[in-house]
Amino acid sequence: MKSPIYPRLELVKVQLEKELQALHCPKSEGHWINADEYRRWCQSHNDDDIDSIGSLLYHEVAPEDQMAKICPESGALLSRYRVSESIEFYLDRSPITGGVWFDRGEWETIKQLGLQFRLAEVFTDSWQRAIVDNEQRESLMMQFKKRIGSEAFYKVNEFKYWLKDQVRRSEILAYLANDE
Repeated sequence: MKSPIYPRLELVKVQLEKELQALHCPKSEGHWINADEYRRWCQSHNDDDIDSIGSLLYHEVAPEDQMAKICPESGALLSRYRVSESIEFYLDRSPITGGVWFDRGEWETIKQLGLQFRLAEVFTDSWQRAIVDNEQRESLMMQFKKRIGSEAFYKVNEFKYWLKDQVRRSEILAYLANDE
């Protein structure tokens, strides 16, 4: 099979993890993981492995190149999926075979995030929507902070979290809305 990054290069079979075979591109240092291989690997691990999360020491991830990548198994274009709002990188997945391409450092980062057994979630509409929603919420918050200033924003935010737990919240809001 050919590399999604360098189509003239053959991918080389490697042992990515114990009991997990992958195909490696020697030039880009990326990895292709076949969907069936990945499912077998996940099924061979117990719940203790699945719940473990690393120390969040992020590995250097290859810069995004924006180039369309081709599935080494089917020849289809790979679909890009954002992994997290806090880390700017994407995984490329085949819409035909379900296999996934990991650029250099992405598999290690996925493991550090504790997502190595939860990749299927990353590819769902709800995961992708949550990333966009969180980014929009953060953007609105930063715009508001810029508009009213850091000190006022801090006080308003502190009040907001206090108000959330108040039994008479609606009465407090009504009082604040009263201009008198």
